[in-house]
Amino acid sequence: MTAAPTPGDEPSPIRVCLVDDQTLVREGIRGLLALADQVEVVAEATDGIEGLAVIDAEDPDVVLLDLRMPRRDGLALLEDLAARDGPMPPVLVLTTFNDDELVLQALRSGARGYLLKDVTLDQLVGAIERLAGPASRRRSRRACWNGSAPRQPARSPSVRHPHSPLASWTCSAWSRPAFRTVMSP
Repeated sequence: MTAAPTPGDEPSPIRVCLVDDQTLVREGIRGLLALADQVEVVAEATDGIEGLAVIDAEDPDVVLLDLRMPRRDGLALLEDLAARDGPMPPVLVLTTFNDDELVLQALRSGARGYLLKDVTLDQLVGAIERLAGPASRRRSRRACWNGSAPRQPARSPSVRHPHSPLASWTCSAWSRPAFRTVMSP
């Protein structure tokens, strides 16, 4: 017979920050992610300027980032995050544009992957879980960060579209109809 789990035994939800200029998109993603017990949206921002502030304030486990926004776009935010001290949170680019050059630029700037906004909730949550890693690693990253270690952008994409020329960068994959998700270790 196994003992009943104590409240401390349950993994904490993955803390997510949404950065997208479109209110309806943000509200839609937040509403969908609320259906997933393992994910909690802890902050939202409408551009890269607000995004940097809420990422610093909330220290999310994963950032969902749109690239094309007014004032300060997603690429500029990625560059700001990479230039700061401390660990860079995993960033998943969510975009409506299948622009390989823009996505490649985001990946080179530190994004861990990208998804088109027409993905299913299961695909989005799966990508968030993969990028966040185990709960123990998320807790230790927050607890041990002292602000002196340089941020390390990812060297390869974590998530890609199946028709992208980025296919050679893949490490492991699973297939779904009309979409493939590829993750780096």
